[in-house]
Amino acid sequence: MKFEQYLTENINDKIKKAGKLGTEAFEKGKKSVPAHDKDLMKLIKGLKVGEGATEIMGAWSKAWHKENLK
Repeated sequence: MKFEQYLTENINDKIKKAGKLGTEAFEKGKKSVPAHDKDLMKLIKGLKVGEGATEIMGAWSKAWHKENLK
């Protein structure tokens, strides 16, 4: 497997996990502040600019707001 493919698959897994964390945060009554979610911050720790942190945090936020609109 090429490194780029590994990186893409790893980021996609993190995006899915972030969505679950966003849903869980809403269900627990937490505010829509991704940076306050310690588990989310662990997902992006060590990522460099352009390695998917924005997409990961966006997935968390999108999931939180989706639950809020139900």
